[in-house]
Amino acid sequence: MTKPVKRALLEIGCAFAICLIMLTIVAVAVYWTALDEGEYLRNMDRLNVHESVGVPREEVHEVARGLVAHFRSGAPLENTEVTMFGERRPFYNEKELAHLADVSDLLWAVRWGICAAVVVASALTVARNRAKRREGWKHSGRTALFATTGFLALGGGFALWAALDFRAAFHLFHLVLFRNDLWLLDPSTDALIRMMPNAFFVAMAWVIVQRIALLAAVVAALWGSFVWIRRRGRAAR
Repeated sequence: MTKPVKRALLEIGCAFAICLIMLTIVAVAVYWTALDEGEYLRNMDRLNVHESVGVPREEVHEVARGLVAHFRSGAPLENTEVTMFGERRPFYNEKELAHLADVSDLLWAVRWGICAAVVVASALTVARNRAKRREGWKHSGRTALFATTGFLALGGGFALWAALDFRAAFHLFHLVLFRNDLWLLDPSTDALIRMMPNAFFVAMAWVIVQRIALLAAVVAALWGSFVWIRRRGRAAR
């Protein structure tokens, strides 16, 4: 293999690893928030969803806790009996149960995707670190900068669009992730969409953005420490 070809492959691997790391940060933030019972209850109480759902606050909390437990374990979702507008009935209808099963499958796919991305990104990083030529490291620095800038530009563009028109971004998100229209719920017949209205998802999206920033800062600090230790080791030789 010629030197230019080898260098090109190394830089492609470097860019791919950077993108995988950033995608993993996003996925971890989403997964973390999707399983955060406290955020569900806090935002439901803030929005007073029990009034629109027609269910006592304590029973809404019970439904939310059962939903998060379902997402965490993958066990069958318990269709909690509630008093809705004075009538005793199961909280979910069949369409809602089918959609939540899709959401649970998606979260499990995210979990395994995170594991796979960590393994692949780690392998690529180790392989790149074996290339110890100084020139190669200079090129990798530029490649990492370009990959990071490109990813942030795309992510920032989507975030700006979502901030300006969250409903359209949310609609596209569902079209990409789900192969059916079960997620198109009707507030007049489906209690799930009344319990989790658009404002609920806006609040959860903001939590995800904050956690992405936190995780990115942690990863950057760890990488900076690694580079600093590596340079100190080279200087001591």
